[in-house]
Amino acid sequence: MRGNARRNAAATALIATIATLASAGGATTAVPKGATYKGKTEQGFSITIKTARKGSKISVFATRARTSLCLQSGSPSDPQTVNILPPVPIKVKSSGRFSIDKPNENEDYSPNYRIKGRVTAKRVTGTFAWRRYKAFSNESCVVRELEFSAKRR
Repeated sequence: MRGNARRNAAATALIATIATLASAGGATTAVPKGATYKGKTEQGFSITIKTARKGSKISVFATRARTSLCLQSGSPSDPQTVNILPPVPIKVKSSGRFSIDKPNENEDYSPNYRIKGRVTAKRVTGTFAWRRYKAFSNESCVVRELEFSAKRR
């Protein structure tokens, strides 16, 4: 009988601990206000991400990437290193998740961005892809989906 009481007490304590951690989970995923994150992309380039002073938005997302494919008049050309500077701010959900799928509005030269990830108090992780098309020169460049990770500074 005594062993059952101890097991029941231990089980109750475990359930209470799990419930406490689960309810605190929402609080720990809040987007830090005015935080700066620095890290690397899958290709080894530096990345800087900043959250807005009021939180809930990414105010800076800046990195570089090597194109995986460039075509000039239908023929492959040498890979290029391009700046990845999407339009900001990028809205962040209360869960810390964010995404932007910015199509080419101009149809000529304006790059397309696809970025998704998650921001926490300690780090930002995710993926990005980029594409640019210049109709007048029939040039197209692509950065395949790349992973990134940055720690809060």
